[in-house]
Amino acid sequence: MAIRLKVNKKEHERVKALGACWLPEEKIWVIPDDVRDINPYMEWLPGKECLIVQRPYFVTRAKMNCYKCGRETPIITLGVKFGQELVYETNDRCVWRRWDCPMQFIEIEFLDPEVVKSLQDYYPFFQLTYSKPDRRKIWGNTCVHCHALQEENLEFVFEANPLTPATLEEAREIRIVYFKLKFDYQIRAGYCISSIFDTIFER
Repeated sequence: MAIRLKVNKKEHERVKALGACWLPEEKIWVIPDDVRDINPYMEWLPGKECLIVQRPYFVTRAKMNCYKCGRETPIITLGVKFGQELVYETNDRCVWRRWDCPMQFIEIEFLDPEVVKSLQDYYPFFQLTYSKPDRRKIWGNTCVHCHALQEENLEFVFEANPLTPATLEEAREIRIVYFKLKFDYQIRAGYCISSIFDTIFER
């Protein structure tokens, strides 16, 4: 995979001199996979605070009883091992920083359409839905029976649930599924990091 750049025709030589690659079939410029510091390409990257996933996404799957109707429903979280995060060092200066540890996304506000399509093909219950506690639309788990958004239940978000195990024994119920996409995609979301997942990925 590679990070896509938004480059106009007048800037082709500049971005090429920095090491970007031109993909003739897609007609876009990309940052090669082996580039760790993407800050030289800042002007052609997203300008808002976000994250760019640099390795295949993974989905963690489990089941739980819906907080509203009580029936068993599948749930997932979207996660990633490596990526870049746009952070503000000062009020007027932001930089891209790479991370190298598994993380799970929460309160997802934006997903690239190609990521959405892959998710909807396999997990149609994971939907963009209005969240009353957040007072905005987020991507979350809806019950397959009553369609209640599980992320509206604060116990699901802040307390231990099947997708945020506290011990390796609890983690045994989790199933991890990778799915590959053509490019590296941006996402706007919160995230959580757990040392348990470092151990899970070593199994």
